[in-house]
Order: sequence, then structure tokens, then C-alpha cells
Amino acid sequence: MNNSFFDFFQLMLAVYLFYAAFNKNGSLYEFPGVPEEVQAEMRPKLKAMFLGAGCIALLDGLISFLKTRMFTVVTNAVDGVQTVTQNFEISGLPFVSFRLLNGISTVLTVLLIGFFVFLFIWIRHKTK
Repeated sequence: MNNSFFDFFQLMLAVYLFYAAFNKNGSLYEFPGVPEEVQAEMRPKLKAMFLGAGCIALLDGLISFLKTRMFTVVTNAVDGVQTVTQNFEISGLPFVSFRLLNGISTVLTVLLIGFFVFLFIWIRHKTK
């Protein structure tokens, strides 16, 4: 299965989060109906959160990109058994395996989703 679109999407998400972190204004920092002093108090924390999420998204995108280039997964149509073939090795890092990269990518994706859930709850709490 080719995940090129997903890899590209994650990298673009990272770029957008970095842009939001360094821009410090824009629609991600504006909350209609919220007093300006509350918004001003939230901006530094939002910047740090966007920067952290950008790093997670970038790392996840790069690991996912490496995984899809380094390994080929073929699923047998009859019995559904997957065969993983390693396309190349990274010298000096013999421990890099499909399971390792898949596990790291899964953890980073869960962290990124958790970040957005936390961000939504935190903003709802701050804007009440």
C-alpha cells in the first residue's frame, strides 16, 4: 500500500503548524467573542503548542515516508497474509525494522491526535 499522500499531508501539516507558531497571528489565534486580554494570554501557550505539534507532525511524516520507501508490503488476496520486503538497509542502523518504524509512527500519530483533542478542550475551557 502506498501512503505517499498521507506522508505528504503530514509534512504539509507540520509546515502549517510551524507557520502558525512563528506567525503569532492569524485565524488560529483569533476567537470571536473572547476578550482581547484572554486572547493575548493564550497566544504564547498556543505558539508553544503549535511548535511542539509541528515537531511531532514533521517527525511522524519523515518516519512514515522512510517506512514506505524502505519496506514494501504485499497482501495476498487469497488468505490476507502480508509479506514485508525490505528494499534497502541503513548502514549503522541495523535495528531499524518495519515493526519499529510502524510502532514509532503509530505513537506519534496518537500523540498528534491527542494534541488536537487537548487543544480543542483547552480552548473551549479558556473561552467560556
